[in-house]
Amino acid sequence: MSEDVRAIAEQQRGAGRHQEFGGTVTTVETAPLWDEEAAVAYKTWQQNPDNWARHGSDRPYHYLGSPVFFMRAGVAFAEAMQALVAAANDNMNGTAAAAGM
Repeated sequence: MSEDVRAIAEQQRGAGRHQEFGGTVTTVETAPLWDEEAAVAYKTWQQNPDNWARHGSDRPYHYLGSPVFFMRAGVAFAEAMQALVAAANDNMNGTAAAAGM
């Protein structure tokens, strides 16, 4: 990974730390969700399109079109959203309790 790409990735990771977003933004790391089997199959997609079709449907910059990746990402995004909602509810409950509600 180039230094420019690293710098961009670090800025993206930091978005949720800005006070202006007030706990409404988080980061989900997608690199650990990468589909290694699809990546291997992609290397020979032109020679073996049937094998490739079982793993993916697009280029690496679109996560190989891998249903495995997108399933993993969907779960990770849902879990991140659940955490944000839970934190917001806790904050609202704390505010209501402090106000005597």
